[in-house]
Amino acid sequence: MPSRNRGIVVLADSPAVHKQLKLAERQEPALKNGGTKARRQRQPATKSSSASARREKRSETTTSLRNVLAMPLNKEQQQRLFEIEIQWTSRAWMLLRQELRPVLELSPETRVAIRDLAFKSRDETELLPAQLKPENRKETQQKIRRMLREARAAAVKLLTPTQREQWESAKGDVFQLSAKKQQ
Repeated sequence: MPSRNRGIVVLADSPAVHKQLKLAERQEPALKNGGTKARRQRQPATKSSSASARREKRSETTTSLRNVLAMPLNKEQQQRLFEIEIQWTSRAWMLLRQELRPVLELSPETRVAIRDLAFKSRDETELLPAQLKPENRKETQQKIRRMLREARAAAVKLLTPTQREQWESAKGDVFQLSAKKQQ
């Protein structure tokens, strides 16, 4: 099964996503260029020994990319891209996204509990890349994906039945990415 942790940088670059969004010829370069620029901006941070510096750079480039993507896409395309992102990003943070606040209407207690799960999984998964070696790369990546998936599943369990229905509805139609490695 392909990774279920595809962030917006990877999704913005994906030909399958472009096809799903029914991009006009003039829109495609904006998405590709935005994804490429975000990757380049993140590159120096990957070498940083500071987890907080890496997180800050990831957040900064993701925000920048979201702003770039908002320009060429119409509202329907933006909504579909967000639905795809919900489906393909396995982090618990997704439930706390601003776009979902009016949909899920989380109580302050539930937001705190989800945030705690998200912080815990983030901290645990950030320790694993240090153990990454050529001989255990696949196992380490699988462990990271499993941990993120479990944290998100635990976060979804905190939702009321009505909120779970709203969460499922917010995902939109099922979207399949190719099993081939996405850029």
